[in-house]
Amino acid sequence: MHGRVGLNLFIFIAAVCIGMFMPLRSDAKTPPTIKAGKWGFEADYLFGKIFKHTKPVNHVPKELSQGFQVDFFMKTYGNKPWQKPLNFPEIGGTLLFIRFGENKVFGDVIALMGYAKFYMYRSSVVDLYTRIGAGYGYMTRKYDYLTNPTNNLISTAINLSVQIKIGMEWKVEPHVLLTTAFSFNHFSNSATNLPNYGANLLMGSFGIRAIPVVRDQTYNCERAKDFKKNEIMWMYTLGIQETYGFNGPKYPIHSGTVAYARYTSPGNKLFAGLSYEYLRSVHDFVVYNDILTKHGADFESSAASVVLGDEILVGRVGMHYSAGVYLWKNMSTYTPIYFKLGANVYFAQFGKRQRFKFFVGNYVKAHTSIAQANEFSLGGCF
Repeated sequence: MHGRVGLNLFIFIAAVCIGMFMPLRSDAKTPPTIKAGKWGFEADYLFGKIFKHTKPVNHVPKELSQGFQVDFFMKTYGNKPWQKPLNFPEIGGTLLFIRFGENKVFGDVIALMGYAKFYMYRSSVVDLYTRIGAGYGYMTRKYDYLTNPTNNLISTAINLSVQIKIGMEWKVEPHVLLTTAFSFNHFSNSATNLPNYGANLLMGSFGIRAIPVVRDQTYNCERAKDFKKNEIMWMYTLGIQETYGFNGPKYPIHSGTVAYARYTSPGNKLFAGLSYEYLRSVHDFVVYNDILTKHGADFESSAASVVLGDEILVGRVGMHYSAGVYLWKNMSTYTPIYFKLGANVYFAQFGKRQRFKFFVGNYVKAHTSIAQANEFSLGGCF
């Protein structure tokens, strides 16, 4: 039994589209100077429901889930090379609180997330945007075989929190904007502890944005021409998964990846490469149960794949989305295709012409809609 991660294919395709086509959108004529602010706050009221996304989920609340979120945000105006290609995105942090329906069973969640907001359309009246945020949340109620068996969505107090939002900002005046939005919210421990089907919510929201300091802001619309186009990436990843049912042992997944990356702009790169991983849980299962296989336990616990992906680069943070296709089928490959969603944090570049840089990352690996592991990575680029 594994955890669920909803809408992985949709998220992967949407992320690649944002990364590839956002640079084209930024070529639209942007007013060189506007009356605006560089920072501000937003407060929103959210309402919606948890939906049942897989049959093994015991129960989802029929009552409405409600909450609020408070954001601190920073506007960009093209001072860094990555800002113009991404159409001058907004970056910020969020404090999210949701009180789930049937609260005695499902409890509350308090989450801290970072986010990036990408503007798809701007006018003097309203702005249309897509926003992607991720972080971690604390759940006040979780699965317990004796005291709370109904809630098999979440089995740990600390969980990954993901929010994808599509919304509009209505410009009342330079200091105040009204907001309306629709969001998909996901909470999961990425199969590090079972059961972990994950809580998925569809929510509507409305709120207000306050910009304390407003003054003339000038967009830097100069196109970067001398940015690095080609890159070689390497990465070691350690995954953690629970196996063999509730309260089973936790096993590591070791993997290594080498890929070629091509920058479409300073704010985005596409990459393709090869990955190899070793699952100790499969090896021990074969050995301890005396299972006879054609190629042996080492082969059954190894998997190689071709990896394709995209990273949207917001400053030193890379929003990582990738898909892998396994090169062979064995006990380690649940499905032919898997997905990884997460983020990399890059350190300062160094060396001649600053061509070398290192990064650390955190991802969720999932086979279509089944979470396999929570992964932590260390890698570099040159």
